[in-house]
Amino acid sequence: WTAMDDSNDLSEICEQIVALTPPGLKVILPGKKPVWAVTDAMVRTGVPLNESSTLVFLWIFAYVLVFNIQRKYAVEMRVARPWLVATIATLPFIFASSIMVIVMAIFNIPFDLAMACVFPMTVCASSDFTLHTIHHFVLKVLEGFSVREAQADTLKSKGEVVITDVIANSFCFAPLMASSFWPVKMVGVMMLLMMTATGYASLYICMPLLAWCAREKKAV
Repeated sequence: WTAMDDSNDLSEICEQIVALTPPGLKVILPGKKPVWAVTDAMVRTGVPLNESSTLVFLWIFAYVLVFNIQRKYAVEMRVARPWLVATIATLPFIFASSIMVIVMAIFNIPFDLAMACVFPMTVCASSDFTLHTIHHFVLKVLEGFSVREAQADTLKSKGEVVITDVIANSFCFAPLMASSFWPVKMVGVMMLLMMTATGYASLYICMPLLAWCAREKKAV
């Protein structure tokens, strides 16, 4: 049995108790346990919706960013596909979130309020790492660099920055793993995992895929 199973059973019991009350009688269940059941239900339904909307916002922001850069360099021979760049920008978050879900399933880690806090912080980390690298890559392509040259220059210029950022953020969350409170300890573990996953995806998953974003501008 997991904490989520207990929460689901508790919700059903509360609903059964309320159903037994006469019409017109309002029943308020005391204590913290009924509140936990409601809170868990809000987390299960609210977090996926919130993360989906955030992902859409990230896609739109990346699209507008690349589109504006492309307009500035409209006279150059090479242009980028904004919609494809924006799609690739969302991959680090999807990659890291998938790893988190798999790890939680393997080690039976409950999806509680503490774990729900990890996802928004992952969005911030993935957008920070990815938008910096993508911005630099697109600029180099539109300035006339070949795809290979742009990739190499981006890894050289931004790779060390991303790795340093991952390490610095990991050190910030590492002390949480020493906590005796299990949810706080798991936040520390998951944040290290998510930071590493987003940094890896930004450099070694996005970079090869960005080659598809560059094409020759058709002669008029």
